[in-house]
Amino acid sequence: MALKEESNQKLSLLEKVSYGLGDTGSNLIYAVVTTYLTFYFTDVYGIGAAAVGTLLLVARLVDMLDSPIFGILIDKTNTRWGKSRPWILWSCFPFTIVTILLFMGPELSASGKLVYAYIFYIASNVLYTAVNNPLTTLLPSLSSDVQERTVANTFRMFGGQFGGLLVNLTLLPLVAFFGNGD
Repeated sequence: MALKEESNQKLSLLEKVSYGLGDTGSNLIYAVVTTYLTFYFTDVYGIGAAAVGTLLLVARLVDMLDSPIFGILIDKTNTRWGKSRPWILWSCFPFTIVTILLFMGPELSASGKLVYAYIFYIASNVLYTAVNNPLTTLLPSLSSDVQERTVANTFRMFGGQFGGLLVNLTLLPLVAFFGNGD
C-alpha cells in the first residue's frame, strides 16, 4: 500500500479490511499460544509449573529488548516494497512454523524439554514481534489523513480481536473432535 499523497484521499474499504486481516492472521496464532501454552507445557509436555512461569518471565524480558531492535531494523529497511512490508512477508511463514513446532515437543529428558520450550517459545515471540511491529509501523504510510489512519487502525483492532475470539470459540471443540476427546 503506497502512501496516499492527498490528505483528503480516502482509503478504500478493501484497504481497511486488508490492513485489519493482518492482525487477524497473527492473532489466530498468538491466541492459541497465550491461551493454551501453559496448559500444554505443564499438563501435556510435563514441564513443572515453576519452570514454565520462569520461562514466561524470561520470554517477556527478551521481548522487552527485541521490540525496539525490530523498530530500528524496520526503520533502516529500504526496499522497493517499503520498510514494513518485507518484514511481514519474510516473517509470517517462520512465525507460523516455529509456533506449530512449539506445540509438537519431541520426547526428551526433563531438561531437554525445558530447553526445547525455551528455544521455541522465545523464537515464536521474537517472530511474532517481527510480524506485528511492521504491521504497526505500516499505518502512517497508509494515509496522511489522521481520521483515515484511525479508521484503518480500528479495522486492525477489530481484526485482531476477531482472530482471538475465533480461536477461543473453535479450538477446544476442534481438539475434542479430531482428538477423540483427548
